[in-house]
Amino acid sequence: PRLTETMGQLGLLHVSNGYRRRGIASRLFGEVLALARTDGATYLYVSATPSESAVGFYLGKGFTPTAHPDPQLLREEPNDIHMTLALQRRQTRDVPAKRAGGGRRASEPPPEGEAG
Repeated sequence: PRLTETMGQLGLLHVSNGYRRRGIASRLFGEVLALARTDGATYLYVSATPSESAVGFYLGKGFTPTAHPDPQLLREEPNDIHMTLALQRRQTRDVPAKRAGGGRRASEPPPEGEAG
């Protein structure tokens, strides 16, 4: 769902106790990010349970507490930690073309295993 034209909302992400610490939440979160980007959102909002694990998870994914929580969500969940994440479009990684003679620019790091 969306809170505004540019703000997507992560409404619920829950993994049962017996399945935690297996990367399931991270994979689900990756799917949420892909959907939000596809939908054109530039920010994602979450109202997280104020537990160390939940808040730590979202902070680890790049969320930051917001100074401007959504008024309706704040009324519904006043004890939650309200956070946002700026979404950046995924970019394909450009591979630099090889220079004539096989040389590289001074600013380019040496290939793995090769000293600079």
